[in-house]
Amino acid sequence: MHESKKARMLLLLPCVWGAMVGCAREAPSPEVAQPVSQPLESVEHSHPMTVHWVTHDSFKEMVGESGVIVQARVVSSRPVAQRVYGWNEKAQRYFTPEEAGDRYAETPLTVSTLVVSDVARAKAGLVALGGAKLGPDSKLEIVELGGLAPDGHRMEPDDKPVLRLAEEAIFFLIPAAKHPGAYHVLGGWQGRLRVTASGEVQALGSEVHPGLADFSVHDGRTAKALMDELRGTPR
Repeated sequence: MHESKKARMLLLLPCVWGAMVGCAREAPSPEVAQPVSQPLESVEHSHPMTVHWVTHDSFKEMVGESGVIVQARVVSSRPVAQRVYGWNEKAQRYFTPEEAGDRYAETPLTVSTLVVSDVARAKAGLVALGGAKLGPDSKLEIVELGGLAPDGHRMEPDDKPVLRLAEEAIFFLIPAAKHPGAYHVLGGWQGRLRVTASGEVQALGSEVHPGLADFSVHDGRTAKALMDELRGTPR
């Protein structure tokens, strides 16, 4: 279901004490995640995750909210596991690790490294990995919900598969906290417009939510034409 909210929260992570995804939290930055060793591509079994994304009313609104708009290709990825602690109702905050003890959930995340081929927007202060300027051949990271679960199975949102090696897309991004060069995709499935081998745009939304035409309106255009148009949009 398409859920529209004007907010900068990217996604909803799993509730610690529940099975459904629904606790409002931004995906954590990769520096606080614990690496796990098995690559995502080696896992045969996959379990879908139902996620209620914080989305945008229109493509134009999403463009306006974007801090970075790039065309980029995935060159590597690594799975990480983030501990998520329960909500302390009395204190109106999350439990600390000391308070929670062994009562926590582990949320699977994937951190993908991408090489940028074109930049339509990079707001002041937003950089590539290592603090470099965002531009052709620079690198950035995208942090996503989904990946390897503690039991070794793959878990992915049912309408936003984790990025795969060599996938190329136009991405609409906001920065991940406390980690220069790392970003989240806006609107879940909305902020990822795949680029085909022939250089044409194919929105992820066309596949997972085909009834929402506003996010498929650029399908069939060349990525170059769309990026040139986006360069001229108000920031």
